[in-house]
Amino acid sequence: MEKFSLLFSLPESLQISIAILVAKSGATQLRPLIVSRRQGYELAFHSNVLRAESLDYPAVTPILVNEDSTFRSFICRCALARNPNAFYLESLRLTIQYGALEKSAQLLRNIVAPSQKMSFAFALILFSSHRYNEAVAVMNKFKEVAGSFDEDVFVCQCVYWDIESIGPLNRVLFTTTWQQYMLFPPN
Repeated sequence: MEKFSLLFSLPESLQISIAILVAKSGATQLRPLIVSRRQGYELAFHSNVLRAESLDYPAVTPILVNEDSTFRSFICRCALARNPNAFYLESLRLTIQYGALEKSAQLLRNIVAPSQKMSFAFALILFSSHRYNEAVAVMNKFKEVAGSFDEDVFVCQCVYWDIESIGPLNRVLFTTTWQQYMLFPPN
């Protein structure tokens, strides 16, 4: 296309730098570059560009990580490029749909600078896989980084919303712990 002729005339390193800036602004912003022509497609799917992709709301909702989603291949490419947000979404999907706690923990462990959501999800996965000492250490780091109690609650709610968006949870009707309160709730 004529729109990108100036971009494609620049040196490759400068093209990649511009594409990274576009990718940081949102996943949908790369769409014109992808459909422009072969050179734009290759630039949009460069590993450095995919690593910088934001994958944030509202462009990417957690439900798009499911296997039946048309957006799934893009998230897989971002994960192969070691995108931290793609690791986060993929780890939640593996945990929810397959119960693959070890693989999920490994994905989150590979993130160099995790966000608060990633740290909280990592702690949840470690608690679920009965690695309590490591989970407590991750949770303590999460509490140090987080500001106020309200901010902590907001981050936790965001992670739980992501979990519910990716797939239905297997809910238990009866439990042995606190069973008396479940059968006869306190007044």
